[in-house]
Amino acid sequence: MNQSTIQTRRPKRIIQVYHNHLRYTKDRKSFADRKDALAWKAQIHSYAPYLKEGRLVIPQTVNHPDLEKCDTILLHDFNVDSEAEAIQMMKEKYPRDLLTYERRADGQQRPVLRQFQCMHLTGSQIKTDIFWLREGDDGIEIHLQYDLFSIGEPRRDNFKLANLEEDVPIEVKINGKLDHAMASGRERTYHEQDYIFHLLGQTNEFELARDPFGGSQKNIPKPAKVVDLLKRLF
Repeated sequence: MNQSTIQTRRPKRIIQVYHNHLRYTKDRKSFADRKDALAWKAQIHSYAPYLKEGRLVIPQTVNHPDLEKCDTILLHDFNVDSEAEAIQMMKEKYPRDLLTYERRADGQQRPVLRQFQCMHLTGSQIKTDIFWLREGDDGIEIHLQYDLFSIGEPRRDNFKLANLEEDVPIEVKINGKLDHAMASGRERTYHEQDYIFHLLGQTNEFELARDPFGGSQKNIPKPAKVVDLLKRLF
């Protein structure tokens, strides 16, 4: 695979986020019935960019001006065995910020995962999934952003969950039940969401990989801290 390298004027913070989401109905209310589906894998094959020898390897199609302007890069991966499973996981949750659609040559819409996000965090805040990321006095802060349709009941207050420190993975677990579809005769659904945030460090060197982008094997890290927001739903 042919590659070239570019440098940005300033280094970018690299934050890896692993996603794990399960939607289920009351027939799986026993944790024993769903624990295997929620267990973190030791390793996954990722099609998101990855760090290699201090450089971030990215697809050549990444917009270079966006790369120069941002100060924070989010890499998104999913606790599944295939891209199709990851797409299905994103379809079953809200918000679906990481799922977009592209028109194919035959005119059909094809779902595509957004696994790479360039964002500007300094002096601002970033909304990602059910969280806000903010730059605080002690580094990057993770805040919960509660929404009924993205988390369900019971309601949680919005508050700071943790500070991100370099190479200190933090896990956030939350669940909820959704009744908004009951009027249509559909079953109540339950959602359990699990995330691992891992601040990998900074880099201003980027290796551009030509298509097809093969990705890499990534080891899902064991969290150094767990923020457990799980509630009894039954």
